[in-house]
Amino acid sequence: MVGTLSTFQGQYAHTLDDKGRIVLPSKFRDLLKAGGVITNGYEGCLTIYTVEGWNKNLENLLSKSMSYAAVRKNLRVISGNASEFEPDKMGRIKIPDYLLSAAGISKEVTIVGIGSVIEVWATDRWLKEIEKDKNDFEVNAEEVAKLDRNL
Repeated sequence: MVGTLSTFQGQYAHTLDDKGRIVLPSKFRDLLKAGGVITNGYEGCLTIYTVEGWNKNLENLLSKSMSYAAVRKNLRVISGNASEFEPDKMGRIKIPDYLLSAAGISKEVTIVGIGSVIEVWATDRWLKEIEKDKNDFEVNAEEVAKLDRNL
């Protein structure tokens, strides 16, 4: 039997409303009831962080020297586009237009829990990305195993 999880998992189909809001899956709401941060993610999605997760991610980036272009560029994309939110009573969050545009989200949305963060995808992009990920699953598993050996 599985106990209460403190991470995000699963995928959920939703629709963006006319005000640019999505409804957070009920299983995700407890971890986000105090609010969170949404920003650009990888592969064309948006990423939602808990406040704690956002602070850890930002501290990690800020611990690196700003003299590195990669650090500055990542901070511009991630922190420069970040938007804080607090879900309303119905579990809805407003996504800024500039983030919706960046992720190609106009109506159909897939919300995916991937451990410590949530990804928000335009459903058409999600379907293409997950198909590629499934095709590369075994190769990627080997790469992940190599990371463990390098630690």
